[in-house]
Amino acid sequence: MDFVALVSGGKDSIYSILEACRLGHQLVACVHLGRPTAVEEESYMYQTAASEALQVLVEECLQVPLILYPRQGRSVHTSLTYSQQDASDEVEDLYHALQMAVERFPTVSAVCSGAILSTYQRVRIEHVVCGRLGLQSLSFLWRLADQKQIMLRMIQDDQIHAVLVRVAAPPGLVPHRHLNKTLHELQPLFWKLHQQYQMHVCGEGGEYESLVLDCPLYHKKLVLDDVEIRAAEDGTGELLIRACHAEDKNGGRSFVYTQPKVTPISTLHPVPSLHRSTAPLHLGFLPHVCISNGGLWHVSEIMSPSPGVLDATLQQVEEFEANQAVYEMLEIFSLLKRVLHKHGCTAQDVVMVHLYLSRMSHFVLINQHYQEFFGTMLPPSRSCVAVGVLPGGRRVSMDCVVQHASGASLRIDPSQLDDAANLDRAVVAALTNKTSKLREVLHVQSRSHWAPVCVGPYSQVNTIRSVLHFVAGQIGLVPATMTLVSESWSLQLKQAWKNLARVLDALDATSLDHLMSGLVYCSSKAIQLSDPDTLIQLESICMEQLQSNGGVLSGAIDSINNNHQEVDPYDGYEDEETMREMTNTSSVVVDDRPGAKFLPLLVVSVPELPVGALAEVEVMALSRGYASTIDLENHVFKRTLAPSDSTVNKAYPDLGWDTGYLFVPEKSTQTDPRLEVKMICRTADMGAISSAIVTASMIDDEILDINATNLFGRMLEMLKRKSERGISFDVEGMMNIRVYYSSKYMDSTLVRSAFSFAMGSLLNNFPAVTFIPVDNIHLLDWTIGGPETSARSIVAMQANSVDTVKMETSRWLRMGR
Repeated sequence: MDFVALVSGGKDSIYSILEACRLGHQLVACVHLGRPTAVEEESYMYQTAASEALQVLVEECLQVPLILYPRQGRSVHTSLTYSQQDASDEVEDLYHALQMAVERFPTVSAVCSGAILSTYQRVRIEHVVCGRLGLQSLSFLWRLADQKQIMLRMIQDDQIHAVLVRVAAPPGLVPHRHLNKTLHELQPLFWKLHQQYQMHVCGEGGEYESLVLDCPLYHKKLVLDDVEIRAAEDGTGELLIRACHAEDKNGGRSFVYTQPKVTPISTLHPVPSLHRSTAPLHLGFLPHVCISNGGLWHVSEIMSPSPGVLDATLQQVEEFEANQAVYEMLEIFSLLKRVLHKHGCTAQDVVMVHLYLSRMSHFVLINQHYQEFFGTMLPPSRSCVAVGVLPGGRRVSMDCVVQHASGASLRIDPSQLDDAANLDRAVVAALTNKTSKLREVLHVQSRSHWAPVCVGPYSQVNTIRSVLHFVAGQIGLVPATMTLVSESWSLQLKQAWKNLARVLDALDATSLDHLMSGLVYCSSKAIQLSDPDTLIQLESICMEQLQSNGGVLSGAIDSINNNHQEVDPYDGYEDEETMREMTNTSSVVVDDRPGAKFLPLLVVSVPELPVGALAEVEVMALSRGYASTIDLENHVFKRTLAPSDSTVNKAYPDLGWDTGYLFVPEKSTQTDPRLEVKMICRTADMGAISSAIVTASMIDDEILDINATNLFGRMLEMLKRKSERGISFDVEGMMNIRVYYSSKYMDSTLVRSAFSFAMGSLLNNFPAVTFIPVDNIHLLDWTIGGPETSARSIVAMQANSVDTVKMETSRWLRMGR
């Protein structure tokens, strides 16, 4: 991609350009926002020290055009999110400067910046670059490594020669002693200040600013001819550059551009107009909603009341199918909007979405309407797969998790609390809560080495009450290039776990140790779950990744360990590679973590995954701080059902989650096969949060008719089983159940009616329910020493129970006080 770079002349912006060029992107121009013309005040966004040298640095050393834009605005809106378009804010200067660059260089499709850990800067750059200009944000230093390792890469591996031009960390950094000194000279001092005062080695806390005099990208090196040190009374200081020039280098430029590697980006294609019937749509029901304590609720599966028929005749089947899928998606949004409004919520309150399509080819067209409904600012997390045949020939199904008042609490400035009388009480409570946050969103849109950019308008993670992480599905994309790591399903699965571990690590060093449950989607075309060797390999990969935390050293980038204390992640060695070599350890450290052994982890195969991926991992996790203070209870139960087992007393519940199908009583059968029902359950904090997976597998080789009502009854009864400590899954507080059924053995209408009867007979409170047809099912159970290759799983239930009031109260008692 052709890109422009936001440059200050410092090490971060220059090194980020170097990383972008290494990946085949082409630098077209640089943009710099200079000092404000009217007001001299510190900027939260831009480095202006040594800006007088920028023209020589860019035009003669880098030899690309420079756009100098004088900054007019100030740091007005300083909350973590930014959505305003206030002309007095310095972010608007960035928008106008980049708009000018795009007009001047029309081939530009990306903007490169040097943020390492600053969410404040990244969010604002992404707001302008992605949200308003429609460009790709490149931020290849974002959570690249811990700051010590980044510094070593810059000054040793890549020969970045830079000097300090501003210091603001007295008494550690002194103007007359340290300004105009190189990073290489000051490296030992940075290490010492980091150990004594926790100073950011790379200056991320504003401790210093730098100017790059030479690097492999430069055609010429920058020479400072005349400088003056200006020191302030508060101990800060700046290097004023009175004269400088560009000088030829011995051997010239050492960096050679590679052929630009163009990575396909999902583009938004115009949707053909839909000519619908003018007959009004009569909706006889709304999807069932299960509301738990604290305003967290789950919406059952939503499908269009009818597939709908377009009046216009479309010549190509694919185009017809895609338009029908869009039609159904719009009807689903209409239903969801009514449900949200009924309960006092909006689309901004949705925190997690599961989207099931009949074909993945419908994704691009549907995505446009999805973006219009949920917006691009702080959207919900999402998992999307293609499951093939949906009930009644439908093409789209969706369920979602909602937290009441969370959307407004994210977007309202706390200063507006003076007008609390006009705000929802739940919003006021969220904004005044000092011990936890109702909702937090991790939404990184910049391409980096950290983790993949979300393929669509959704966030990597949505966190509820500083405890519960709803994580978007992760596939095997290489973050920097957004291409699949390999055509091998095993390498893609490993990369998916690694991406997941990196995402969790950004959440205050949360790791794979803190998972409550997980789901692995596999492509039916590439992964045969019926093959014993494939199962053994798949289980081995998942266990290895869980025990090694995906190969990610948890807390290293933020320099924290499980006790939230400063640590040296490499035990005194220079970097991770040296530590591995000197201590004779492998690149993947596998330890004995009993939590992985009992994790409820289900594997299902489906026809298609996003961007042609062969594996996807989706999890629900606890925050590290909360998980480290509570007990996790794990238990496994099994039961064999014989044909003579009694049947469930069928009582049809008065629910509205059906989708227009007739729920006919199931015919009794005398040929019911022997089945094994198994449950793996994880309970946190004495039942505040519970996750369970229950599967039913056929023991007999012969395929016989199945009494689905009786089967579902036994599976629901299994949820009530208590552990040795008397702890069980909170069935009555159950928020949702997702039923994955093999379309080879079970009919979609039969599954819904049978489950409905079983629920009506055994439960007092009905959870939200979603039914997902899949090709194959397998429960990863490491408690038996290896995969069960003989049994054929035909159905699985993934159940979650969450009591947010109990959860937050416990967190307050253990941490908040």
